[in-house]
Amino acid sequence: GEYRRIGEIHGFPILLCSEPISKDGIGMFQNKFCVEGNYKYKYNNGFIALADPVAAARNFINSLERIPQTIEQYQEKNMTLAKDIPQLKEIAGKQWKKEDELKGLKSELATLERKIQLELAKDKEPEQQQKVANGDDVVEVSPHKETSIKGLRP
Repeated sequence: GEYRRIGEIHGFPILLCSEPISKDGIGMFQNKFCVEGNYKYKYNNGFIALADPVAAARNFINSLERIPQTIEQYQEKNMTLAKDIPQLKEIAGKQWKKEDELKGLKSELATLERKIQLELAKDKEPEQQQKVANGDDVVEVSPHKETSIKGLRP
């Protein structure tokens, strides 16, 4: 599945990638070829015409001939995307309309969580005091799986 260098044409490395395939239940390899520059240039999706030796020999030259076309495509795409940059920067720089509402809701959530914790603590205290008054052993288990023992009699 990895590209290996097998040669060179006009100063560009020729690469081969062998990919495993299954054909009629038999494991085989499929070879794809490309010419490497800043990009892996392929002709005919990397397949070489096996029936025509002239076409097979021209595969790599055809790959190189596609470079100007590929460059032109990317330049056009870059120009199209460059037009959107100012608008996208403006959108990215804007403060979210609901930022203040989110901060308020987070604050309200924190307040509610504190109230719940206080209520739980209040409910726990009388129960523990009752057990200590009755002479029972009080074992408190924290949420962190640590166990501490309070009010044990020797």
